[in-house]
Amino acid sequence: MIPSRLPETNEQYVIKALSVCSQAAQAYGIDSPHSVPPLTVIEHLITRKPSIARNTWKQYKNALRHLFTERMAATEEKVVQEELQAALQMLDTTSSEGTLRKGTQTSSKKQKGFKRADYQRLLSYLEMHQGKHRYARPLKTWLKATYLVGLRPGEWKSAGVTEIHGRPVLNVENAKATNGRGNGTFRSLDLGDLTADELEDIHEMIAMLEGYAGELPFDTLQERMGDYMKYATRHCFGKRMKYPTLYSMRHQFSANAKLAGNSKAEVAALMGHGSDETAGEHYARKVSGDAAGKVKPLASDVQKVRLKSKTFKPRSKVALGGE
Repeated sequence: MIPSRLPETNEQYVIKALSVCSQAAQAYGIDSPHSVPPLTVIEHLITRKPSIARNTWKQYKNALRHLFTERMAATEEKVVQEELQAALQMLDTTSSEGTLRKGTQTSSKKQKGFKRADYQRLLSYLEMHQGKHRYARPLKTWLKATYLVGLRPGEWKSAGVTEIHGRPVLNVENAKATNGRGNGTFRSLDLGDLTADELEDIHEMIAMLEGYAGELPFDTLQERMGDYMKYATRHCFGKRMKYPTLYSMRHQFSANAKLAGNSKAEVAALMGHGSDETAGEHYARKVSGDAAGKVKPLASDVQKVRLKSKTFKPRSKVALGGE
């Protein structure tokens, strides 16, 4: 049985859906977002497609589907139910065709990968500002460790190193384990091929987090790391189209794991994905790799990955009109 969505996800869906309703209310001169007819909301959203990124369109659809489904369950009025059902049908039959391939908002300015030249340049900037900026050294530690193991920022909260058959292993709780998105509640990364210095980077990260535990909640520390990362990248790189974020290290890890020759299932296990399609569709590609990743997944984690990606098969010469 697939677990239901987290309450936090449902809350975010309601907030996002009401935002769309508010925009429709403003466009049609309606006082309250709760008074906009469901079909009117969908029609207004469709007119905005040319200015909406494809991923944002998908998020809006999911949010409105959740809101309208909740409203249907909460009312016994047949007319209202029919209106909501008609809106849901229109929503489900409208594709993303006509949306922007990439967004123009803040998220589109986030850099996916983190090439070594930029990575080394930022590390140098952070080293230069240790002692001047409070979070320079912690951020350097965070980046160096994540470059090696590709954890989501929030996953460091549960990370710990142990040993299996004499090899160091990083155990981490998967942040997206609901609805079949993860390959289990936990994943384990074999660190046995890291150098002594690289392994020390992992231990230093965990020790740093333990040191901050009595001073700041983890979520607060992560937020401050993200804020300082934004500050540091602007001052380090100057004006540019895209800037790396804490999450960029995970994208680079994915590219490096592919460059190392790992199979799609192995990359998925390393990333904590439930399907071998995810890393290929949403993360940096092999060509973006700048150094072969050294971390390996455990065979037991690889076996839990759902194999969904399709291998390209060229058409036969006959089908192509050849001999």
